[in-house]
Amino acid sequence: DITHSTVRFKCADEACRDVDLCPSCFCEGKEGQRHKAWHDYRVEEYLSTPIFSPDWGADEELLLISGLITFGLGNWLEVAGYIGTRTKEECEKHYYEVFLGPMNAEFSVDADEWQARKKARIEEMRKPQTLPPPTGPLVSAPTNHEVAGFMPGRLEFEHEVENEAEMAVKDLEFGLGVGVNGLGRGEEGPNGNGKGVSPTKVDKGKEKAKEEPLFEVEDEDELDVKLALLEIYFSKLDKREEAKEIIFDRGLTEHKRIQAAERRRPREERDLIHRYKVFAKLQTAEDFEVLTEGLIVEQNLRKRIAELQEYRRMGITTAAEAEVYDQAKITRAGYKPIGLAPRERVEAIISGARTNAGQNRFLHGTPPPHDKSGRDTPKVAPLNLANSQSLDLLTEGEQALCSSLRILPKPYLAMKELYLRENERRHGHLKRREAR
Repeated sequence: DITHSTVRFKCADEACRDVDLCPSCFCEGKEGQRHKAWHDYRVEEYLSTPIFSPDWGADEELLLISGLITFGLGNWLEVAGYIGTRTKEECEKHYYEVFLGPMNAEFSVDADEWQARKKARIEEMRKPQTLPPPTGPLVSAPTNHEVAGFMPGRLEFEHEVENEAEMAVKDLEFGLGVGVNGLGRGEEGPNGNGKGVSPTKVDKGKEKAKEEPLFEVEDEDELDVKLALLEIYFSKLDKREEAKEIIFDRGLTEHKRIQAAERRRPREERDLIHRYKVFAKLQTAEDFEVLTEGLIVEQNLRKRIAELQEYRRMGITTAAEAEVYDQAKITRAGYKPIGLAPRERVEAIISGARTNAGQNRFLHGTPPPHDKSGRDTPKVAPLNLANSQSLDLLTEGEQALCSSLRILPKPYLAMKELYLRENERRHGHLKRREAR
């Protein structure tokens, strides 16, 4: 392949003008087809010196222009294949920057360095490239997309906004109109020639039309009504395009991705964004995203300020105290007496002193007393320790004890340590009354 060779030998004989040889074949006297080793020749060198840009040689510039003439402007893939050393993105960028933009030819390039860069670029392009992952065919069937009714191949919907807009103008026809020399205005109809009107007939029969009217003359009031219907139709088309622009600008056709992003947000943020979606059509996608993120930050700040104000009212000044307070608050919120009628709950609250006394006696080994009706004093529901700190430091029996006595693991461990130290100090003779 000597397409991009620096030097080549071209046969000058009339019979084989299209024969080009590389230096190696020329030195060995290779012959082929009609070419003979004794034919006249001339040495040709490619114009690889840059003239417009320090990265493009003159030979590539000529191939670019020739490729555009052959394949047409905009067919960059074919032009890049025609050049052979450039990608379609490089061809498009170079054409718009050099040939359509300000041209600056003042630069200096070392010839050896330029050839080395060109050789390295060609070798890089000739390396085998990994094949892109297989993708499914782009189809336009509405049933093959995650959004029902959307045809991705045509970027259209099965049911468009203002879907019945064409019904008002589907039977609309225009005549010749009123005005100019009996022929009137609006000579062109839906097909460009009026209502069955041939331009040749109009040109040749202007004088005859005055005597024999061949065409229906459009009434002026009727023409105004028809033009008003067209204006209404065009306004509906504009509304349809605006709706599509909003959908495609925000990527609303990617329904699964939107649902996954919404599921990752807390419920409060989802509700906030849903309330402000009415303003989405008045802004661009970036502006609406900035608006919603700012509102979410404001909501989180207000929530945090309210928590700090509550801590201040309760006299909490440290983060550790705030953590204990939050844990106790969650515990109280989750506590609900079960198995008691409303009347029994009221009695238990009223007789709180007697209930506490009974519980103290029950802890010390004395059974709870019975009231006059023969019912036991209501028991307090066990405490749920599932989310408590230091729960893993307790045995199953200790967990059951803390749950029944409604003691958190940390206070229990502190009391246990105190009892063990006191019992060790008394050489194992700590009595129950002293421990109490």
